[in-house]
Amino acid sequence: MKNLITQSLSIVLLWFVGSFLFTSCQKIEEVDQKPQLFTDTQYLVSATLIADLSLDGVKSNLSADSLSALASDVTGLDLAGIKVYKLVYKTKDASGNEVLASGAFLFSTSPTAKPLLSYQHGTISKETGAPSLYTTNSLDSFIAGTYLATLGYVVSIPDYLGYGENAAADHPYEHRATLASASLDMLRAAKEFSNRNDAITLNNQLFLTGYSEGGSATMALHQLIENSASNEFTVTASAPGAGAYDKVEFAKDVTKRDEIMLNIKNYSWVILTYNKLYANLNRPLSYYFNEPYATNIANQPEGEGITIDIEQNPSKLFTQQFRDGLQNDTDTEFIAALSDNSSFNWKPVAPMTLYHGTADQFVLFINSQSAFNTMTANGSTSVVLFPMNGTGHFDSVPTFVIEVNKFFNTFR
Repeated sequence: MKNLITQSLSIVLLWFVGSFLFTSCQKIEEVDQKPQLFTDTQYLVSATLIADLSLDGVKSNLSADSLSALASDVTGLDLAGIKVYKLVYKTKDASGNEVLASGAFLFSTSPTAKPLLSYQHGTISKETGAPSLYTTNSLDSFIAGTYLATLGYVVSIPDYLGYGENAAADHPYEHRATLASASLDMLRAAKEFSNRNDAITLNNQLFLTGYSEGGSATMALHQLIENSASNEFTVTASAPGAGAYDKVEFAKDVTKRDEIMLNIKNYSWVILTYNKLYANLNRPLSYYFNEPYATNIANQPEGEGITIDIEQNPSKLFTQQFRDGLQNDTDTEFIAALSDNSSFNWKPVAPMTLYHGTADQFVLFINSQSAFNTMTANGSTSVVLFPMNGTGHFDSVPTFVIEVNKFFNTFR
């Protein structure tokens, strides 16, 4: 299922910007991948140049239909070529242990001062999708990261825990705390690297964006910065897209349905993650899943998430006990875990626009509606809800890309 999700998103983005960015106008130059080590930095451990892209043909291609809409409201396009690094940095896992993580870092080589942008990637199915690998499989860095760097951003894309340098660990899927901390510590490492690289000048602006799991990560990162790291970073604007912000209501909606839900493997992956991370859960899988699915999931081969075929109807996959516990608010332990990983009940200071397709059947629109309603009730005047009317999870991406660029450009 995750292969399908990644492939579907890839098709949309490749159709939208890939034809422009990766045909005639760019050539990826081979580089000698020797890591530069750092011992006098708090977060940054090493930086390895992994790609050097020529963009000589960019200006002549700006009339291409796939790019003209994206570039129409963006001034000062920075087209001097792009370098891509893999940064390795220190962060902490869900247990508070220090671990090494990694991410992709992309920037144009022009001498102009540029804003820093943290891009949080969506669900990936395999280690080959890690942004720091910078291959056609690592969609978010290879396409979205390159495009954003082309527009003049210094782009930080964390791999998250469980990928890249931390691939030996399981990815804590939709775990708010580590999505936020891995993204923030990557930003810290990116800033340290920028301060030591004469080719990079930052202008003190910071933009945050991401889609799907990346939307959840973006929301969590924004909250973490404003609550705990405002002395280091000031968010200029953020644009979370189609994230699962209100996981309690989302889970209740899913588990009450008696219909096929094509993305149920991802919902089940969330259950596995929380059941493992929260000591007061640690339940047998038979609490959540009917047989034979509980046993089959427990015995599945190694891999991220659910790697076997399972029932796609929630009323048949999940046990009545589990469903009733959510619907009746009696499963207080699991509801507490869902609440701990929700990121909508706070008051943002920096401007935020929430993007979400109203027909999204993967990450339901109620997530963004609930976030907007709650943040507004909390007194925030900086949050805007941007419904993408009639579109689903994947076909909302083109509008998301266009509108995020327009939104961010109003601050540049």
